[in-house]
Amino acid sequence: MHNHIGLQGVYAMSNLQTENFNTSQGEGFLAGLSTRGAFYNDFDLIYGIDFIQIGLQVEAGGKQVEYALSGAQVKFLASYRIAGEYLSA
Repeated sequence: MHNHIGLQGVYAMSNLQTENFNTSQGEGFLAGLSTRGAFYNDFDLIYGIDFIQIGLQVEAGGKQVEYALSGAQVKFLASYRIAGEYLSA
């Protein structure tokens, strides 16, 4: 039986496409933590949480207004081990 803990980080770029406002591309990050553990026989469960923070600019009234978009995602996945701890589906 193997339990795994994972850390992840991603550099993110985002843009808002709309005909109503002029927007500029923003930058941010996604960071998360997940763990994987044995559940029953060859079945595993993977669960964790990811946080995202991205900023972008919107032109409003002749000024550039900065927005920060924040969010979180909770994940819960099931997997089946095909070849020991090396391959899962």
